[in-house]
Amino acid sequence: MLCDNPFNEFILRGLRQTGATVDVVERIAAASRDTRYDAIVVALRPRNIPVVSAADAQLISRNWPGAVVGQFWGDIDRVALDDLNVPLWPEKAPGAGHMGILPSGIGPESVIRLQAGGLKVGELLLSGTTPDDAHDCLQSMDGVEDDHA
Repeated sequence: MLCDNPFNEFILRGLRQTGATVDVVERIAAASRDTRYDAIVVALRPRNIPVVSAADAQLISRNWPGAVVGQFWGDIDRVALDDLNVPLWPEKAPGAGHMGILPSGIGPESVIRLQAGGLKVGELLLSGTTPDDAHDCLQSMDGVEDDHA
């Protein structure tokens, strides 16, 4: 799985619950060449350029023939992957910057946490809480310790 964001734990848990063995890297070049991957799940933050490039498509085609590229989040060079006969899912490309699979597709927890976080931000902004207090509160909701003093 290619992942560089907080969806990591939810996707990873869901995949492992189905019996999958999962390696996580932030770029395809860091993936093990010695491992046979059946699928490559792309869950990378969108950027101004594809998160899976034509060069990445060549690495996938050469090192993991037959592996399906699943586009959860992050734009990919679908033309390059298609030209190399790399199977893609979903078949229809999501719009630029849009998710290929909605967060609800990996279970309710990520959606509930996202909505709860949004409500908490609204509460903090309306209460006059300082930005540092709001940051600390949201980090604690995510289970992150942060001493940015």
